[in-house]
Amino acid sequence: MTHPVFTPLYSLPGVVFLPRRLAASILCFAVCALAACSGNESPPVSDATMVAVLGEMHLLQAREELTEINTREAQDSLLAAHGLDSTAWADAIAWYTSHPEIFVGIYGRVVDTLQMQQMSEIEAD
Repeated sequence: MTHPVFTPLYSLPGVVFLPRRLAASILCFAVCALAACSGNESPPVSDATMVAVLGEMHLLQAREELTEINTREAQDSLLAAHGLDSTAWADAIAWYTSHPEIFVGIYGRVVDTLQMQQMSEIEAD
């Protein structure tokens, strides 16, 4: 038996992975944004905001898949809490996917954040 710290993340109960629909959507956004090659060099949303919103969006979408409850209103509330609407969010996703080297770093921080949350939940149990 392995120690929980050394157990691969995918084998832990309750691990939330990127839902396939979300992964496909992000890939689609990335392809479209890379094809567009926007000339805007400053991100429309800060890196910290992207990390926070993406992490919370992943949790909402995982909850939606597990419970089959539509979380669209919750997503809109989440965006509003960060001063965004669906158009601003789409613009942010387009900008970051057109800058893949930055987006990879953002997603690394999202994964780290979600893993830290998961580890704190495991330790609390």
